[in-house]
Amino acid sequence: MKPYLVHPPRQSAGVTLIELMIASTLGIFILGFIFVMFQSTQASKILSTEILNIQQNTNNAFFALENGIQHAGFESTVLNGPSHNVRFPATQIFAAGQIITTTTQGDKTDIHLRLQGDELASLRDCAGQRIAPETLTNMTYTLNDQQELICAIQRETSGTTALPITEEVILADNIVFMKVIDIAKDQNTLQTQTAVTNQANPALKTLGMHIQLIFKSHNPVRYKAQAKEINLLGQNAFEANDRYYYQKATRFVAVKNQRSAS
Repeated sequence: MKPYLVHPPRQSAGVTLIELMIASTLGIFILGFIFVMFQSTQASKILSTEILNIQQNTNNAFFALENGIQHAGFESTVLNGPSHNVRFPATQIFAAGQIITTTTQGDKTDIHLRLQGDELASLRDCAGQRIAPETLTNMTYTLNDQQELICAIQRETSGTTALPITEEVILADNIVFMKVIDIAKDQNTLQTQTAVTNQANPALKTLGMHIQLIFKSHNPVRYKAQAKEINLLGQNAFEANDRYYYQKATRFVAVKNQRSAS
């Protein structure tokens, strides 16, 4: 009978250095992929939020601008009044009878318009306040140094005496550029012209205004600065080199109420 050979139990082998390196490398790749995907998702979420904010800002800005421009020169219809004609006298900014004009300083264009209150229509200014009958009101739309679209309201108690600005309203923010090109027709020559409402010429009938705004995101949306160039109306392109998102918005607004000098 052959004797059985009893072998001692084999010791279980541990993880070798090569296996550990391979496992660590795979783990690093997986963690890196998860981190990249997380960053990409977060960046996409931030960009989507900023685009929605800009769209809301765009709607707010153009709603206010359109409402003001389309009501420029609104004619009073005060019951039993001595006259149904709005008195629009000549001032420092406006020619006699002129209801809308622009002033430009560098790259910034301001829009100035005026109208008069009506007992029947309950016309309101850009602050939402009702304009009293027989009250001439001037409104100026401008960008301030904080990149906010401001409506400055100036109310007059008579046709010639201008009061100080009584109220300023923030209509939209994060607007880095505002350009206005006005389109008018000369009543004498019947020729259409552009960029003319800043001239004190009552023969020019303003047909409308081409408004271009550039909005900037509230927060950075890129990991590093990126150069960008945006084409503009009638001038050099807008340029920036940063981590923010920019969007251009352009709209034409018709001027409906034209009056001759009274």
